[in-house]
Amino acid sequence: FDIIQFRENIKLGQRIDKTTVEVLDEGSWRLLTAVTTIGANRLIHLDRPVKSTALKISFEAPVALCIGEIGVYTMQ
Repeated sequence: FDIIQFRENIKLGQRIDKTTVEVLDEGSWRLLTAVTTIGANRLIHLDRPVKSTALKISFEAPVALCIGEIGVYTMQ
């Protein structure tokens, strides 16, 4: 994949302050990207395609999360 998508349920307001995405790389977690706010729709375009068997996504927010969608895609 080379695009990561996050969506918040914006009807409840913007809640997320920070998001990190890590990939499992030869048995250890490697930071792939970190972003601040997500809002209604956040697309993260990676510099190059990534292959991994697992992702770890962490969110930091002052209130309960309300994630609408998470997706990973390959641009063709």
